[in-house]
Amino acid sequence: MPQTSETVLEFTSFHIGYCRGPLAMTQRGAPWRMGRFPAGVALLRHPVHGTILFDTGYGTLFNKATKPFPERIYRWLTPVTFNPADSLPKQLQRHGVGAPDLVFLSHLHADHVAGLFDLNTIPPVITSQAAIEKLAAKRLASLQAGCPAMLRDRLKALPLKAVESLPQLSLQPYGLQAFGIGYDLLGDQSAIAVALPGHGFGQTGLFLPKTSKGAIFLVADSIWSFQSLQRNLPPPRFTLHRLGNAAAFMDSFAKLRAFHLAQPQVEIIASHCTESYPLSPSEVKI
Repeated sequence: MPQTSETVLEFTSFHIGYCRGPLAMTQRGAPWRMGRFPAGVALLRHPVHGTILFDTGYGTLFNKATKPFPERIYRWLTPVTFNPADSLPKQLQRHGVGAPDLVFLSHLHADHVAGLFDLNTIPPVITSQAAIEKLAAKRLASLQAGCPAMLRDRLKALPLKAVESLPQLSLQPYGLQAFGIGYDLLGDQSAIAVALPGHGFGQTGLFLPKTSKGAIFLVADSIWSFQSLQRNLPPPRFTLHRLGNAAAFMDSFAKLRAFHLAQPQVEIIASHCTESYPLSPSEVKI
């Protein structure tokens, strides 16, 4: 695979809390027993631009945001386990980071954004234009879009920057041309934003050509597990219709599978994949 960036990002990953739900909702043919789905976060360290977060997992604001009705329905459908001792600031401290310099939100579902508000100081935040526009939705529509009103309002108060305002670049050198155009997050093609429509509103991934762990494609919720991509088993239709645009999801899934088959050396990381974000023994026992 051609490499056009000479910058190597130091890559670290961890998860902040997890939710529970039927495995059958995430992969066709899976059993209906309950599974645990970690809320993954990627920490990138750039030699010039400092530390960048890809998503922020769960946080203390999630419990507050889902306490009233109808927002409580969210926690009923996907019961969440979140330990404040494993909050975003505390985990960053364990990795020697006081505060991130930039946050990239793949989309604005609560399990990807709540941890942001545990930070003492919120750095610049980038997400897609479609995700930003959806923040104008009314209370029930915002809940249906996976962003309870309290979280929605906190996000609306931030000076969010749209991915689409970043410099455009061709994805062809990376074998990603099927995904359209890319956006250069840091100006040196070390982190490339790639649209992955279908799940939620304005979902966007990050392609990292060179990291301390090789080439990585952070694909958020385009798949729930790497295993499902390998086996060509997307979620069932009723899940896709409930969480976004089913046709767009299947198109993104097919493109990801074709990319994986053509470039198997690239590690594809889904935000809720237990292979990429393994649960601790204590979490498994809960």
